Amino acid sequence: MKALRSIVLVALLALALAACLAPTGTVASIQSETNAYRAQLGVQSEGWSVNLADSAAGQARYMAAVGVLFHSDLAVVLGKFPDLRTCGENVGVGPASMSGAQMVDAWRASPSHDANLRNPAFSMTGTAVAFGPDGRTWFVAQYCG
Repeated sequence: MKALRSIVLVALLALALAACLAPTGTVASIQSETNAYRAQLGVQSEGWSVNLADSAAGQARYMAAVGVLFHSDLAVVLGKFPDLRTCGENVGVGPASMSGAQMVDAWRASPSHDANLRNPAFSMTGTAVAFGPDGRTWFVAQYCG
């Protein structure tokens, strides 16, 4: 009986941890919209990476703090994850009311950003959103494979 309780406890903790690590809100919307778009194109969906999400969050927070849109050094990102071969990144900024779907639409309208959304070499993603003191929303999606 004690072993069964231990197994149940471990399972419940694993479920709680997974819920904490899964994307939510605007970030989940970006993930969902991106994978729906990839499915329309016949490209595999991207899995969620907590590590890439942490990396993207650092970039989003920094851009929001300084008020400048720029890309991460992807060589540094790749260096953090030695099992990855390639990375790309989409960044964007918009009004506080901008949704994840609107950001994905904006990326789709830009050839270089759209290429990242479509790239079949990317099998995982991490996305983050930060809110700047100026009221704007800063978006970062890092894609790797």
